[in-house]
Amino acid sequence: MPDQLLETVAWYFKTTDEFELIPNKLTNAKVTLLMRDLISDAELSEAISFHGLRHSHVSYLLHNGIDIDYVSKRVGHANVSVTLQIYAHMLKEKELAQDELTLQVLDNE
Repeated sequence: MPDQLLETVAWYFKTTDEFELIPNKLTNAKVTLLMRDLISDAELSEAISFHGLRHSHVSYLLHNGIDIDYVSKRVGHANVSVTLQIYAHMLKEKELAQDELTLQVLDNE
């Protein structure tokens, strides 16, 4: 877990009377409500669903060059094909960027 997230979680426990960040036996609806509470407590301006947070996490990792096989396993996709299908638009952008970089490298030789 990144240090900033650990600090945020520590802050949450210090400023609330909660003993669990996310309690057991959750439904999707309950997670959404908990996310709203966390966003409100953190005084963030925009709401995000748990699914949106997960999607942002995957997008961020892929954008920053994390291996797609690793990302696929990390988020529990059945196989890398699922990840490729969902995030193909991002991977196309990366491919175009790699094409440009390749041309720059070849031009410099």
